[in-house]
Amino acid sequence: MPDARAFCLRWQSDFPLHLLAGAQQAGTDFTEPDIVVEQCNWPPPEDAFQTQMPACWLGDERQRLFTENGSVIDVIGADKIQVFLAPDLPLTDPPNIPPEFYSRAIAIICAQRGLLPIHGSSVAIGDKAFLLFGESGNGKSSAAAALIGMGAKLLSDDLSVFFVDNEGVPWALPGRLGIRLSPGTEVLLGKHEGGNQSISESRGKSRFFPPCVECDLPIELAGMVYMDTTGECDEIPRQFAAPILNQHIFARLVLQEMKGSTDRYAKVRKIVDHIGCQRIKGLADRAIEPFQKRLKSRFFRYF
Repeated sequence: MPDARAFCLRWQSDFPLHLLAGAQQAGTDFTEPDIVVEQCNWPPPEDAFQTQMPACWLGDERQRLFTENGSVIDVIGADKIQVFLAPDLPLTDPPNIPPEFYSRAIAIICAQRGLLPIHGSSVAIGDKAFLLFGESGNGKSSAAAALIGMGAKLLSDDLSVFFVDNEGVPWALPGRLGIRLSPGTEVLLGKHEGGNQSISESRGKSRFFPPCVECDLPIELAGMVYMDTTGECDEIPRQFAAPILNQHIFARLVLQEMKGSTDRYAKVRKIVDHIGCQRIKGLADRAIEPFQKRLKSRFFRYF
């Protein structure tokens, strides 16, 4: 079975996990996986197809996700994911795994394990990690690409996962490979623009594979930036920053139905209290050069 090491967890899967860090080490032996991913025959067990929601709970242990291509993903407890590919999908090798596996399914299972999944991209500059988050389209991945162009390394794109230690220090976990960029924003990668890219991504985006963090160890989170639509570049007061970050917990509405919502918000508060939160105008206006200058003014001292 292929395996990967991502988010400081050991994954064993029936199919290659190309977008998880450490997937290139497939075949490496380890004693016991933390998470098993199974490709199962259609149909999935139990009838839950009458719902109009993208997800539903089937008892305390099984969370069912309905994907855009008609497949079903079941997250079972904190150690198993089952993927039921829709029967009308074309047969491919490797199989056409729905993108929801790499987003909501992984976010849910990380939350089940007591980790904090955030809808944002993260990079490492030296031995410190930085989170870039905000509403869709405001430039989270573009900001990560710009920092990579300055010398940072990718930690995880779009889904970033954290834990807070007993001293209240937040740590970021290396996770998803590749970075999805809109046409024209790949120039932010600088010399890494020519990296491998996929042309099959949704919404007209392409996936690039710039330098990423290769270790399987947590990296201390030293800062986070909220990509806003305003022209302000300032520090967000902590009493406002915590609710903003809480709104960007990945799959937040789904996770609200799980146990641990209070604990997740406590983690959010600890992160904000420890490092604060900056605000920078995002890339909604597609003005690349001013965007690069705003990021340089915020991050120059870390390079």
